[in-house]
Amino acid sequence: MPENEKQKLKQLFILWLLNSNNCEPIRGKTRFVKLMHIINEILKSKDAELSVYSFYSHHYGPYSDEFVEDVERMIKEGLIGHRIDYIPITDFGGYLENVYWISEEGKKRLAKLSDELNPPNWVLDIVQETKSKYNKIPLSALIREVYLKYPIKRKKEKRKIFKLFSF
Repeated sequence: MPENEKQKLKQLFILWLLNSNNCEPIRGKTRFVKLMHIINEILKSKDAELSVYSFYSHHYGPYSDEFVEDVERMIKEGLIGHRIDYIPITDFGGYLENVYWISEEGKKRLAKLSDELNPPNWVLDIVQETKSKYNKIPLSALIREVYLKYPIKRKKEKRKIFKLFSF
């Protein structure tokens, strides 16, 4: 597949994911990455050319620098809306959570890409079903599901052995 077409397909999948389920936002960068990993793995099992991202094992399971860079670029282009919410847990603290949604400009690009690429309906069905199934479950359950159903083998790391000397 030509690189230009692959880049368009990547944008299409990201925008479809954000547009599905009545444009329901995706809460959390980790969740966003895992949703795309699941979609990528399902598509890979049906048609290897539709697998547009490569993932590697990371702290919370599969991760793709390429996907994260694409999302960041699409935010800068105004195709994806983004904000960071503070989520209080106790009176003493909480955490920050990224929230992503499709912008009006993103909807226009999605329509253009859908017409141009004309992917099969079953691809959109996979994106919608994945978001519907995993977008609202607890993150810990999503991570567990990804580890069990869509694992990535860790590359064997060369470990350095240090000699300890006593003085």
